[in-house]
Amino acid sequence: MTRALRFRPEARDQLTDVYQWYESRQRDLGRRFLEAAEACFTQILEHPESGAPFQRKTRRISVHDFPYYIVYVAAPDAIVVVAAIHEHSGPRRVVQLLP
Repeated sequence: MTRALRFRPEARDQLTDVYQWYESRQRDLGRRFLEAAEACFTQILEHPESGAPFQRKTRRISVHDFPYYIVYVAAPDAIVVVAAIHEHSGPRRVVQLLP
């Protein structure tokens, strides 16, 4: 069974903000960030348990070459992306975003 990939609105906003920040620093850097995040989404869909257990029922996976990780929930019918968090953000920041 193929799971759907869904994004909480906050996660989509965070990804957009990170993209814009990187793109404002260097042309195509934002695009490279989104490509690295897309690789994470592919890995999560193919291997939902590959992310490290995080808080509550979430898992996280690092975005290659960037100091961010994707926080997600592997539900039976979908992968729900909860957040895109900078590695130096405290766990409290993520807890505020969890369902």
